[in-house]
Amino acid sequence: MRDWFKLLGLSIGAGLFAAWLIQRSAGAPQSVAQISFADAVARAGPAVVSIFADKVVTERNVKIIPDPMQRFLGVTPVGPERKRLERSRGSAVLVQADGVMLTNNHVISGYDNIRALLWDGRIARATVIGADPETDLAVLKIDVSDLPAARFADSNALRVGDQVLAIGNPYGYSQSATSGIISAIGRRDANLSRFESFIQTDAAINEGNSGGALINAQGELIGINTATLADAGFAVPGISFAIPANVAQSVLQEILKTGEVTRGWLGAEYGDRIATNVDGSPQSVVFVRGVYENSPAFLAGVRPDDDVIAFAQTPIATSEQLRRAEAASSPGSTVQITLQRAGLTLQLSVAVIKRPRIN
Repeated sequence: MRDWFKLLGLSIGAGLFAAWLIQRSAGAPQSVAQISFADAVARAGPAVVSIFADKVVTERNVKIIPDPMQRFLGVTPVGPERKRLERSRGSAVLVQADGVMLTNNHVISGYDNIRALLWDGRIARATVIGADPETDLAVLKIDVSDLPAARFADSNALRVGDQVLAIGNPYGYSQSATSGIISAIGRRDANLSRFESFIQTDAAINEGNSGGALINAQGELIGINTATLADAGFAVPGISFAIPANVAQSVLQEILKTGEVTRGWLGAEYGDRIATNVDGSPQSVVFVRGVYENSPAFLAGVRPDDDVIAFAQTPIATSEQLRRAEAASSPGSTVQITLQRAGLTLQLSVAVIKRPRIN
């Protein structure tokens, strides 16, 4: 019995001591530091500038057809022409200390009088060195030296769930930062550009953020902010896209070297479809959607509905893989492509030419 009372006393004492510890720790100051991305923003923010551009638009009033059954005929311009000033706003990222910047092509395409508002309040006139509409990237230059430049990170090392921040000029509010995570990588079929492999993020990207920086928690550049899903025709919040830093860096280097991006082209368009194997299982197949008349592919014998099995002896799994392999081929060279047509396997030699501008 005495041992039982001793055990009860020890239990009560331990409980009172634990309660005292809890009360003491609740009133004590917290030693765990708050999570903050201030250092990352301070490191990358000065390299992000605001872009403003103008263009003069000529337009006329139109006569609206009152009969709704005849509106399909269109509208008729009436009255004298008038001119108005249209303004574009966006963002850009300084990538060299001598004033070279990356931005989106759609921010500056068709505009002139391009100005860059720097982080310290200075305004500089920007000129276009070159642009690549097929990735929606452009390279600008301002005549200012000793500028902070963003440090590129390897975008191939990104993982879904990584913390990211978007810095830019949304709605004219320059040097704004928003946070989120990487929601997906390698996103395609957003119909925003011809060569797509976007970083998807839920960090808020609004009008004016285009061309700005997507950075990691260390303040390194991992992407160029481009668009939201709303730009692709869907009003869905929390889905935004950025061009990977590795793609942007490759385009930057080629434009600085030659003034443009040169890609190989065979003269065909490709698609993906599901076919059925002999055993009944489904298989993804890349097929020729169409062939441009008198193009190298047409002259070599490639025809619509051909299935593409291999390109330059490399098996092809997706139309995106095929487009990138084609674009990476050197104009003036010849490549071997393997096709299947009506159950027969064909091997054709196709000349590679410089890819023309295709709208």
